[in-house]
Amino acid sequence: MMHKSISTAITLSLFLSSCGAYYNTFYNTKKLYKEAVREREKRQGDQPTPAEKKKYDETIEKASKILEIYPDSKYVDDALFILGECMYYKGDFIKAHRKFQELITYFPDGNYYLRAKLWLARSNIELGDYASAQIGLKELLKMSKLKRDLRDESRYLLGEIHFKQKNYQVAEDEFRVSAGEAKEEKIKAHSYFQLGRCEILNGKPQNAVGSFAKAIKHSSDIQFEFDAQLNYARALKLAGDFKTAMRVCNELIEDESVKNKHGAVQLEIADIIYQEGKALNKKLSGTNLEYKGKVEEALENYGVVVLQKKRTKTAATAFFRMGQIYETDLFDYARAKENYQRVRTEYARSEYAEEAERRAKNIGDLIRLSNLVRKEQGEQLLAEAGGGSLLSSLELLLMEHGVDPELRFMEQRKKMAQLEKELQLIEGNAPTPQEDARSKEVDQLVTTKLQLAETYLFQFGQIDSALHEYDEIIELFPEHPDAAKALYSSAFVYENKFHNKFKTDSLLYTLIQRFPDSAQARDAKRKLGLPVGEGDEPAAELFRQAERSLFTHQNIPGALQQYRMVASTYPKSDYAPKALFVLGWIQEELIYDNGKARKVYEELVDRYPESPYAIKSNKKLLASKVKEPVVPAIESRDPESATAAATELLEDSRKLLEQEELAAPEPDTKRDPQLHDDEDAPERNAKPQP
Repeated sequence: MMHKSISTAITLSLFLSSCGAYYNTFYNTKKLYKEAVREREKRQGDQPTPAEKKKYDETIEKASKILEIYPDSKYVDDALFILGECMYYKGDFIKAHRKFQELITYFPDGNYYLRAKLWLARSNIELGDYASAQIGLKELLKMSKLKRDLRDESRYLLGEIHFKQKNYQVAEDEFRVSAGEAKEEKIKAHSYFQLGRCEILNGKPQNAVGSFAKAIKHSSDIQFEFDAQLNYARALKLAGDFKTAMRVCNELIEDESVKNKHGAVQLEIADIIYQEGKALNKKLSGTNLEYKGKVEEALENYGVVVLQKKRTKTAATAFFRMGQIYETDLFDYARAKENYQRVRTEYARSEYAEEAERRAKNIGDLIRLSNLVRKEQGEQLLAEAGGGSLLSSLELLLMEHGVDPELRFMEQRKKMAQLEKELQLIEGNAPTPQEDARSKEVDQLVTTKLQLAETYLFQFGQIDSALHEYDEIIELFPEHPDAAKALYSSAFVYENKFHNKFKTDSLLYTLIQRFPDSAQARDAKRKLGLPVGEGDEPAAELFRQAERSLFTHQNIPGALQQYRMVASTYPKSDYAPKALFVLGWIQEELIYDNGKARKVYEELVDRYPESPYAIKSNKKLLASKVKEPVVPAIESRDPESATAAATELLEDSRKLLEQEELAAPEPDTKRDPQLHDDEDAPERNAKPQP
């Protein structure tokens, strides 16, 4: 009997010891997890700090022991949920997804079932599986007994899904519902914040002012409130209330609790000054001294940011903004290029680095083409002067540096153009070798001027400068075959930019009269409703449909299909190589798929080696072998394909606004209280600036 009592006591002791052991393990797991949460709250950016990661790893190790040693304990579902959260916050979303799925599968009646479904949706969002996340969230919202906090967050996350997919109007509607229904202040504040961002992107800055004000009202976190205040100022600026916007920014600068964010405020102050100047200039319908003063003041403020925040994301943004001002307001392309080139060297991971490089390259092309035009015009003037007797030594020196006396060239070239027209009326006058050489030089000059005009028009939106180059070609080289392209391009500008039908039709009629057999004349006849003749008409009609799909309706997939149909259905038509070229161009310039663009260009060269489009494609293919990936050098596109290129211009203002807004700090309810990157933090491993 005594032995039996001892045995029972030992068994009971072992049982209690076991219970105590796995409870202690779970207790230590929860303790470590709370320490990890505290580390997360100190976070200054999107990525976990080394100390935070260490705590997550320690927590994961402890929680895994519960699953391994005590698989039947009542704390298994608790351990699984903690594991999922730790893996999520570490950024290991695949493993987190697996843990939440295990909870849902093995513990359908557990306390964590519904919460695990919410976190599974979160993991799906981070993994880019928006469809699965949306299905899961909608299932949760259908449950009548869903806890209020889970319902509020599910509604908010639906808005986030649409925002990430750039469905801003749908996102706006979701965030508006979320803001109105949420009971938890944190969710309500974040909903109003995201609602404001959507309203800005949807062109409603005045509405955004109210949304950001409500986000501030419901905020209980210093860092989030700062983000809401800064976006409130941005909305005020876009709504035209520059005075209030400046007051809000000045108050933020005085707040020492968010000193690490002051660089972003300084950027906003500079932009408020700049936008106020632009508004004044627009109101007065022309350049004025106050506008110029505001532009200079804005540049000074950006300069201060660059000096105070060296080697940071903030400084890189300041360089980009200065580049924009020099490019679009002061037309100082050399200084614009210099500032754009500083963006990546200042902060390699800047969101503006790629765009800055593209703009710097385009400006380099513009400067090169401008200098080349001046040089070739100078050489033409020398040739036509018969040895240079019409030019002074100073003018010759200027031409050596690519700055020729352009007015002298214009007057001289006009006289020569009249003489050439008269000489062409004389039959049987064979060209001399010198005239042949001069003809090649003229061809090169006209080609370069066409390239320069396209660069002005499509890369910089400088319509007047583009028309100036086209007009010079038409006036100075009236019989040159490429004058047909200049006429057609000018008609394109007057039709699509100025909506001047009289001027458009006048240019098209001139084109038909002077170059009746040109491809441009055939298209001009179609635009004017004149008979064209048989042959290419079906292909031409399909090609025009593709142009309408792309340019008028901005339907890129539809246009791709129609251009491909032109090339496959009418392979012997003149429109087939042209359609292939536009296909490649769309892949390269609008879809940014250089691999597919290269395949189309190779197909064009293989099928139509003698086509002028094959020559252009060969140049692009050669450029793509020099550097991967590559944005090919600006080519001289035919005006027919210029219609496709103009699609970019229609979206410029929205893209710039979207770029600015998407670059703004994004609130994240999964991180609290520190929500965003420290924009003033120096780039890691950054090399010192020489």
